[in-house]
Amino acid sequence: MQGMIEALVQVRFQVIALAIGTLFLLVSFFQVKDIAKLDIVPLAAPVYPVALVGLGLVVLAAVSTLQTPAMAFPVPAKRRIRITSDADSVSTRIGENELSIRLGRIEEIAGDPSCALIVLPANEYFNGTCLSDTRSAAGAFVHAHYRGRVADLERAIAESLAGMPAQIVKINGKETRSYRLGTAAYIDRPLEGNFHLLVAAATTEREGEGLRADPVALALIARRASTVARDRRLSTVYLPLLGAGHGSIKPTRALLAQLLAWSEILYADAYRRIGINVVVFRADDKSPPQVSLREAAHLLRIAVSVCEPTST
Repeated sequence: MQGMIEALVQVRFQVIALAIGTLFLLVSFFQVKDIAKLDIVPLAAPVYPVALVGLGLVVLAAVSTLQTPAMAFPVPAKRRIRITSDADSVSTRIGENELSIRLGRIEEIAGDPSCALIVLPANEYFNGTCLSDTRSAAGAFVHAHYRGRVADLERAIAESLAGMPAQIVKINGKETRSYRLGTAAYIDRPLEGNFHLLVAAATTEREGEGLRADPVALALIARRASTVARDRRLSTVYLPLLGAGHGSIKPTRALLAQLLAWSEILYADAYRRIGINVVVFRADDKSPPQVSLREAAHLLRIAVSVCEPTST
């Protein structure tokens, strides 16, 4: 701090010396008749003593500038982004938080249920279509942990959605509730289980269009998951690659959208100490994942770099 103060004083001296020296040089060679009209004419005989003083001050300012310690004004170095990896994951730290991408199945990867929030995608109607389809992330998870109890889980989700804004629409001649994308229902350890679930509307479903996801909804779901995890004091979040299955978003785009959303959230609360795990589907060790680890590491670096605060 003392070095910085001394440097500031030195810079102030340099500026003053340069200004006075320039002024002396000007008045030693020119006569200012009207400064407002910039009416300046050369002197018939230059005033050399004044010119020498002005030149000396300019030289002194220049020499003093060259001698100012560069380290007196430290520029914060750009934070080095460190990506760690193993056979089936890549991760980085954002403050005290960890953002990870894991290859595998969410129903197998999800950790300690007592402190983890599991995010499962649903369509805008929150009906049993997604929960019973074992080809989807939500269906696979429900089949593994709530086999034969889809209807009971649906009722628990419906109770959680009570009072949330919805629109009545007709599907195949039947009226049903349609919720906005990003709407999420939190179920606290349903059906006497241990998992904390957040079932979120990640896709629309229209006749003639099928299921479609929206990257904006992915960001809304991430923020909702972050809030629920904080309120429930859960230290870990597991979520699949939302929108990349039936949602028709290219897997790399879906992954980047989720990483950007989570990077923003974690940078805004760098000392929170939460672990976010985006699970990229891979059927087994011999099958290719939706996104390779190399691509995942590249996208993770991009997201963390883009969202990095400009000041610390």
